[in-house]
Amino acid sequence: MLVCLIGVPVSGSAAESLEVFVDRVIAVYGGKDALSRARTVRQTGQTVSLTRGGATATLTRVFQRPDKLRVEIAFPGEQVEVRILNGTQGWRRNSEISGPMYKAMLLQAARIAMPLLLLEEMANLKDLGTEAGPGGALFRVLQLPLRSDLALFVLIDVETGRIRHSRGSLYADERPIMEFATTYANFQSWNGILVAGREEQYAMGRHVGHTRIEKVEVLASVAPEDFRP
Repeated sequence: MLVCLIGVPVSGSAAESLEVFVDRVIAVYGGKDALSRARTVRQTGQTVSLTRGGATATLTRVFQRPDKLRVEIAFPGEQVEVRILNGTQGWRRNSEISGPMYKAMLLQAARIAMPLLLLEEMANLKDLGTEAGPGGALFRVLQLPLRSDLALFVLIDVETGRIRHSRGSLYADERPIMEFATTYANFQSWNGILVAGREEQYAMGRHVGHTRIEKVEVLASVAPEDFRP
């Protein structure tokens, strides 16, 4: 179930201070030291596109903190689609991208950088309080501005400390104009770090696909050209 925050009021902050709460989330995901050591990670698995009739592709993501990401999507019988983010630049199929496509890559990198990104950006976090979720769960809602026209909302289960939902909002004239959302489930530990093994993806409220993460590796290094077209 996708939780939509637009127009939905949230209650006051939970009893824990924001700093204490984020520290607890960090501990749930393996601790600051383990997360910091995972500077470069590779995730592999399968992704299903509901916009393509449920077609399944193999998926590889290589993320390097703070803002480099390479995504390879391979559908059977097709050329591998490569998407790259390298700081202020992005590419898709060897062509430079901008606007919503570039911002979508920024959001994807920020999602992978969670939850350590919350700790790193503590000064910029906005605590929007708590909100009831499915099955009686209580979520604490945090907002992280990524740019003046881009923000990431993170919904964290107050009891478990796990990130269950995220929503990236693109703005124009301070009004949201586009939204990409993800829900997270099937958590498991890889290299001492908690990772969601299943993601459900939404675009503008439409369920567009889901991803199963089958392996997570912490890499000692990666070739700089991997983040170039």
